[in-house]
Amino acid sequence: MKIRPSHDLCRLAIVIGIASCTITTVNAVSPSLDGTGSTASSKTLSTKGAFNKIDVESTTSVFEEQLERIRNLSGFLAALDQSGGSTPRTIRAYGISDDAYVVGETSMYDVIHSMRTRIITSPAFHGERGILGAILFENTMDRDIEGVPTATYLWETKRVVPFLKCDVGLMDVENGVQLMKAMPDLDALLQRAKAKGIFGTKMRSVIQEANEEGIQAIVDQQFEVGNRILAAGFVPILE
Repeated sequence: MKIRPSHDLCRLAIVIGIASCTITTVNAVSPSLDGTGSTASSKTLSTKGAFNKIDVESTTSVFEEQLERIRNLSGFLAALDQSGGSTPRTIRAYGISDDAYVVGETSMYDVIHSMRTRIITSPAFHGERGILGAILFENTMDRDIEGVPTATYLWETKRVVPFLKCDVGLMDVENGVQLMKAMPDLDALLQRAKAKGIFGTKMRSVIQEANEEGIQAIVDQQFEVGNRILAAGFVPILE
């Protein structure tokens, strides 16, 4: 696996080859260390065994259908997973003033869910129009759209594959990177997500500089958590 360092902010995005469970890394376009815009160098990092394979035979027909859709179709994932911390900024950009709700309270989540409901129920939001999947915040997963659980509505009405944001934020910068915070409730969350019809998960780490020790720590953490998610019957997205 190759890591291509870049100047200033660079992110490690690990894309899962679902058909074969192979792993590659993608480096966003950004200025290189030498300032030319091209890659200056590359490093090979250990993934400590990479991923276990998904036991598709033990999954439901819905999962199999979703897996085939993700594997074979082109499209993009709609990010509807703003957490409590980023929600006020999103609501503000949507045109709703801060005095319309209380930050961190049910009223805030009511407002953001109303916004997401308007997006999801739009005729333009559909799997046949290039929207392959949607990443949900936990609170959105636990709510309904038009009387139907959100993940079920996405799949049965819109043919959009539901994913869940499963991380709980980032740690402070150390060795040039931000690891994910500990997720002590991950197993319980995954159990709930399976019951809700979630197909996969998404979690994010951030690389601030080309520090090999820090990047290796991110890779180790992402693959360790990713294997737990695979074992629970989900397809993980590692960002």
